[in-house]
Amino acid sequence: MVAANTAALASLVYNPTTDPVALKIYQTMSTSYPDDLVAQYSQTITSMPTANPFSGILQNPRSCEVSMGSTDLQTAQTTLDQRYQQVQIDGTPTNTYTPTQTQIDTLNQWNQYMPMITDNISTASSSLNNFQDHTDRTVANFSSLAGIAAAALGLAAVIGSLLDPCLGTSGFFGSLLAQGQKLMDQLLSAIQSVLNVINEVISFIADAIASVMKIIAQLTALVLSEITAFAKALIDMVRSGLANLLKDLPDDPCLSLLLGTIGTGALAYALK
Repeated sequence: MVAANTAALASLVYNPTTDPVALKIYQTMSTSYPDDLVAQYSQTITSMPTANPFSGILQNPRSCEVSMGSTDLQTAQTTLDQRYQQVQIDGTPTNTYTPTQTQIDTLNQWNQYMPMITDNISTASSSLNNFQDHTDRTVANFSSLAGIAAAALGLAAVIGSLLDPCLGTSGFFGSLLAQGQKLMDQLLSAIQSVLNVINEVISFIADAIASVMKIIAQLTALVLSEITAFAKALIDMVRSGLANLLKDLPDDPCLSLLLGTIGTGALAYALK
């Protein structure tokens, strides 16, 4: 059983007082998140700037790790390119040179594995850049995103009668917290394993790269989940704001006329 977070429950941010009519209107709305709706609101999140205007007081805790990972991946690719070039020289016959069968077989193996390995390293590097951008964006827009997250946690606490509204925090900021730290630690270790076998047979290197890609997939999924969480929270804020507007609209001397044109029967019932 989840213990009550008394500090959060005592906060008007995380346990807000909600007008019953506004709450009824909110609950009358569709609470689904169609893919096209989430996609458009996700663009609002991803279009935010990544440059940090708060340098000196806020920092991206993942920057050093991402830089290390990117450098190590570049080192791996450079070393592999150099080895591949030598393997091609050793395994290709000329007018004055006949390679051994082992050299020919080695070249065939490299021809088989190298395109996939190069593609995977490129994908891993691009994913790391995206992770850097995402975490940079989260820090650079912390004043806005923290407000969005707090409002979403508070709304969820009211709707779900939650004992600990703070449990959802990692769903927004996991990349900056322990989840992001754990994945980056695992990724740096996996990339180091690639460097450790970089002079071994190509199949060993391919296996090591495959381990890197499994972690990259988790990192990519984490970024997507956080962007989606912020997008859905933004949608909830818009819906909540509309509910608070609509509860007073019948008494509005100018805008009340709109109720009869854009309002549904369900809204009319909720306003009773």
